[in-house]
Amino acid sequence: MTSPSMRVTGRGDIDVVQGTLDYTMKAVVTAAAPTLAGKRLARLGVPVPLHVTGLLSSPKYAVSLSGGDSGAAK
Repeated sequence: MTSPSMRVTGRGDIDVVQGTLDYTMKAVVTAAAPTLAGKRLARLGVPVPLHVTGLLSSPKYAVSLSGGDSGAAK
């Protein structure tokens, strides 16, 4: 997924029949973010690993600190 202020990549499983997901993604703020969303947002500049699990109708989100970028997430 891409937008003018953010890029998101990821991988995982989405089971449409069971209505569940287990998906890990990394969100990175782009250089255009300061003009679109404010200067504070641009300071992030590191990938934020997110883990999304549960039901498609009510997913649960958490910052994933178990990946290789855990130092950046902290």
